[in-house]
Amino acid sequence: MTHYPRRAGRSRRRGQTRRGQTLLEFALVLVMLLMLTLGLVQFAILANQSMALAQVTREGARYAALNNTDPNRDTIVRQYIQNAANNYNKLVIPDDKIAIAWGAKTGDKVTVTVTCNMDNVIFLPNGFQLPGMQEPFVFFSGDKEDSASYMMEGA
Repeated sequence: MTHYPRRAGRSRRRGQTRRGQTLLEFALVLVMLLMLTLGLVQFAILANQSMALAQVTREGARYAALNNTDPNRDTIVRQYIQNAANNYNKLVIPDDKIAIAWGAKTGDKVTVTVTCNMDNVIFLPNGFQLPGMQEPFVFFSGDKEDSASYMMEGA
């Protein structure tokens, strides 16, 4: 049997080329999967924060409906909402982002509107641009507002 060292070397190079090609394909697919996974995680975080904001707003409106006779009711309700937001998801809601519309008498509605800035929730770079993209990708920017109303109860 005749041994051809040249062919053996050639087949070895082809194997190395295939391994390199596989590694390159894996790297390209991994980048896309990683971007998709991070996008899904970011979406889940934003959805969680949005639901927490809705829950805090409902709790604040319910608390306002039950405690509507206190002379310092605005301050008490704002403090309650801020404490609840901090306990849920560490949301930071300043006083000027909480609006309370009181009804005139028992049986009227009290409406609580809470606005929260969601920019600090995003961990992905907002406005990043990949080569070949016409415009930068913006996942979410700005404030999220939620409102809830309850019937005021008497003392």
